[in-house]
Amino acid sequence: MKGKRLKVAGIIGIALIGTIMLVGYVYGYVYAGRKWNSNPTYYFYEGFTNWIGHFVPEEIEIRAEEYAKKGAEAWNDVSDCDFELKYGGKTWRWGGYYDGVNTIDAWILTAGTGAGTGSRGADAAITWNWFSGSQILETDTNFDYRLKWAAADSCPTDRYDIQSTAAHEFGHWLCLRDLYSTYTDTEKTMYGYIEMGETKKRSLDQDDIDGIKSIYPKSPPVCGGGGGGCMNPEMGLELSEKDVSILEKFREKLALSKAPEGSIGGSYYQFTQEIEALLRMNPKLRKQTKELISHFIPKIEAVIDGENREILDKNDMELLVSWIDEASKYGSPELQKMAIHIKRMIKEGKEFGFKEFLLSPNLSVTLPEDSPEPETIKLQTRLLSIHPDSDEIGYYIPFELAETAEVTIKLYNIVGQQVKVLNPGSLEPGRYERKVIWNKTNNQGSKVSKGLYFCQFQAGKVSQTGRILIAK
Repeated sequence: MKGKRLKVAGIIGIALIGTIMLVGYVYGYVYAGRKWNSNPTYYFYEGFTNWIGHFVPEEIEIRAEEYAKKGAEAWNDVSDCDFELKYGGKTWRWGGYYDGVNTIDAWILTAGTGAGTGSRGADAAITWNWFSGSQILETDTNFDYRLKWAAADSCPTDRYDIQSTAAHEFGHWLCLRDLYSTYTDTEKTMYGYIEMGETKKRSLDQDDIDGIKSIYPKSPPVCGGGGGGCMNPEMGLELSEKDVSILEKFREKLALSKAPEGSIGGSYYQFTQEIEALLRMNPKLRKQTKELISHFIPKIEAVIDGENREILDKNDMELLVSWIDEASKYGSPELQKMAIHIKRMIKEGKEFGFKEFLLSPNLSVTLPEDSPEPETIKLQTRLLSIHPDSDEIGYYIPFELAETAEVTIKLYNIVGQQVKVLNPGSLEPGRYERKVIWNKTNNQGSKVSKGLYFCQFQAGKVSQTGRILIAK
């Protein structure tokens, strides 16, 4: 209390489809009614540790990412449930934008739209969920960099504990809501307040555990009965022993063939774990997969025997498109991009021998630089995450345009002085990843000094501000 007691924020639901529906208490926890269709992978913004350590003395080592990950492990350690928060590494994507990347970040601005903006009040951290119907599509978390944080085995009484706060926020990733009863909830991880020096949220209370078990109950695999087999018992995909034997031989042949990246065979290996996770969680996809396997077993056998006569007909294509739609609906951006490209190839009416369709490197998923997005993806006029080039000579300033617009980008230093103006000009709708690069010079061509800079993106009536931290 009295300035030391801060909120750890609840979920800000941003509905793509549907409206927010609040539900009441259930067995000591509150569930917001939405869930992941597959285990989410989270990433740390590249500058996360630097921002969290903003008010930490230089002689103290702060291991913000390490202890934030311990907060995720608190939920991963719960047994008898089908859920895992997976660490994916670092990203230049900011937290607070719907961009297909689940990001842990620290905010720095106080006005505007997007990551790190808006009034935060007394929140130590805040979590966003984007969803479609009952399915979570993306979650981001931002910590308040202005606070004094600790990332160590113990937490001083004048600092806030990263691990405890992260454990609470990762609870929101499951769609558990804040609890506020001072009589029954103060010892729980999902209690909505945190105090300096407090570490008790690191360990889950039984009510927290009951919450994750209720949302993601462990279901036994539906394989092995009645003489059937199973490619992977964890997937719950029941197949005949003959089908399993054929598919195992087929997988071996694909491996030996060294299917090139971008081919169907290569994509199978690239997305194996993700597709298996989707199968575990998605009964409809399991049913479609079983039907697809049954349909293609004769052609698979022909590939194993070295034949190359079977041609994919219209019925084959329709079955594949149906499966791709379901598999990619809640998959990663990479899986969705691959699916879009394959559907485009199918739409063009190309005929493939079954072997060529699986192994052809012509099914590349690489799209031309700065090309407009496929029509199946709805574009927004917005600034994307700024990131350095591979040599760190400059910074790419990527953006999207939903319609033709005159684009201007202005760079300001921390005291608000304009240092550079970039004029890409009038551009058509599309996604521009490398159209604009700032080489860290001012309008006079001189190199700017280290520090924080703000990037103002203007396209038509849309104006957004991003950040660039030059460390060297």
